Amino acid sequence: MNEIIIVAVLTVGVGLLIAALSLPLVLRKVPMNHFYGVRFSASFASEQNWYSINESGGKALLVSSVPILLCGLYGIIFQPAADSIYPWLDFAVTMLSLFGAVVFSAWKARTVGTP
Repeated sequence: MNEIIIVAVLTVGVGLLIAALSLPLVLRKVPMNHFYGVRFSASFASEQNWYSINESGGKALLVSSVPILLCGLYGIIFQPAADSIYPWLDFAVTMLSLFGAVVFSAWKARTVGTP
């Protein structure tokens, strides 16, 4: 198994893990805690804030998992050359997708409870 396939399979795994971890948040199944969820100070202000911020954050993570999965699937299907830009592009897509989810979650935490 070449290095590109390993990177691609790991990327698909990361995308699936992020999607799986986001679903309980989206479905409001995660009670307030200090270990799992979108944990900003606004999240702990009330139960309503906790579920609202975590639902939005979970949706953002779920959306961010899509480009990660697609990038991993691209590597598996097309198997780019080992010296191609694919591993760097894969890393950039993963980081930018997660960064977007974090920024959106932070924005949601700042705006929750405001008219």
